[in-house]
Amino acid sequence: MTKLKVFCARSMTYAVNSLADDFMRETGHQVDITFGPVGTLQAKLAGGETTDVLILGAPAMAMM
Repeated sequence: MTKLKVFCARSMTYAVNSLADDFMRETGHQVDITFGPVGTLQAKLAGGETTDVLILGAPAMAMM
């Protein structure tokens, strides 16, 4: 079973949790989601943390 690591802007909590629940139910894979402010997620990445999926708004993604 695969476990996906996801970083997501906290403003998208409801939508991403709903999608993750559907994904886990349909595939049997697990999703580990870290929600937080964009700056915090960017700092984690700059500090060397990795993620399989990064979900941010377009302006934040443009800065990556």
